[in-house]
Amino acid sequence: MKLHPRETYEEVIERMIEDLSELNEETKAEVEEARKEIESGKFVTHEQLKKDLGL
Repeated sequence: MKLHPRETYEEVIERMIEDLSELNEETKAEVEEARKEIESGKFVTHEQLKKDLGL
């Protein structure tokens, strides 16, 4: 995640937050839709997926 060794973790977090603010409207809508699906229980856990796939 660091761009250079001297970059602080605070700088990494600030850069990530800034990157999120640069998402286009379509992506923002998709993220919001995904959040709603998760809140309503429409998701599969990693463990459930492994079980379903027989792994």
